Amino acid sequence: MMKIVKGLIAVCLLNSFFVKGNTANNDAEQLEEIETIEIRGVRPLSFFKQQFELSRIALYDGFNQLIEDPDMHFVCKRQKRKNSRLVETGCKHAFSIRISRELFDMEMRSSETLMEGLSMASASTQLGVSEIEKLTSEKNKMLVKLTEENKAFQQMVVNFNKAKYYYEKAHIDKYGSLSRFAKGEEKEE
Repeated sequence: MMKIVKGLIAVCLLNSFFVKGNTANNDAEQLEEIETIEIRGVRPLSFFKQQFELSRIALYDGFNQLIEDPDMHFVCKRQKRKNSRLVETGCKHAFSIRISRELFDMEMRSSETLMEGLSMASASTQLGVSEIEKLTSEKNKMLVKLTEENKAFQQMVVNFNKAKYYYEKAHIDKYGSLSRFAKGEEKEE
């Protein structure tokens, strides 16, 4: 019995040396046979759109913090798109909201019937366009002045422009001439 056990141990030891020798040779062969695979990732369009939206909101928040007049602020809120379930962040000028609301309320109070008030109120909100345009040009001048004077705000503008560029480029790469950012041929609607 002892001879059988010694014989088995000897066979196992020889086998293990043989296996180790083969694995060393196989490892050397495998190192020579390893092929290099290069994987290139493509960021989805949604990534660039998200970066663009984040930089836009950061720019508006920075502007709101630097400007004291609340009528000149940007007002951003999440809202559904028309005829869609998609939710997006829409931003408007505070003065535009104020003017439209004042004109709407004024027409609703001055009308005799509800339907007449609604039709006059919705039409009258278009009457504030000249004041809105005047305030928009003032706000644009404030934006230019802030960009020239404030380095932190200037960096926000640079980041916004970069994000906008990369989003538009990715959109064009994905949709080609059908992209709304594609230049050249005019699209007929």
